[in-house]
Amino acid sequence: MALVLLCLCAGGVELTVFHNAVSHMDPDWDLALAATWAGLATSVISLATSIQGLRRKPPVIAFAVFDLGALAGVVGLVVTMLIQLFAHGNWNLI
Repeated sequence: MALVLLCLCAGGVELTVFHNAVSHMDPDWDLALAATWAGLATSVISLATSIQGLRRKPPVIAFAVFDLGALAGVVGLVVTMLIQLFAHGNWNLI
């Protein structure tokens, strides 16, 4: 459960770094892409540890943390993959 909470905190830090990198007049795209790569790794770890924790049939509070970790992992994966797709300009999806 501690690893899931750590991943959720790291995701918040990565989101803040990404926002600070792109919210200026001259965005720092290298920093933004580095934050998305870190977010990708954190999302995978959060999703994997949450699934492992949910398999143990935890108590209610731990279940909520693992469920939130799994949801954040899936959403984080989708968002970071879309950011990477848009950043590299690969629009040929078909």
